Amino acid sequence: MWINAQDVTWVNLPGNSDTKAADVPKVAFLWGEPEVGKKNGTFLKLPSGFKGQIKSGDAPFRAVIVTGTASHQVSDETDVIALDTGSYFGSKAPKAHDVTCTSSEDCVFYMSVNGKYNVNRL
Repeated sequence: MWINAQDVTWVNLPGNSDTKAADVPKVAFLWGEPEVGKKNGTFLKLPSGFKGQIKSGDAPFRAVIVTGTASHQVSDETDVIALDTGSYFGSKAPKAHDVTCTSSEDCVFYMSVNGKYNVNRL
């Protein structure tokens, strides 16, 4: 099954429905099942200027920046890394990733995970 990027359906990320619709993280489910222990792929869209934390539940967790620029920091580390389109980050075990969409446009990430992930505003 193939999906054109313009044909994906964006929905508010669960747990983020209490703010303005344009200001919340959105997700587009691509393949697999977002259940514990199940591999799946999604797009994650963060609004410009969004500062939040992505918590990976199960390992492994991988994220690739499709559009926009962002900064990334693993929560228990001091290094903040600037990420351009095509850059990626991830972890082999459950971690908290502090992410800021630094571009003037929305940031879109391709997420490949086993299980679920959560995004919370910082």
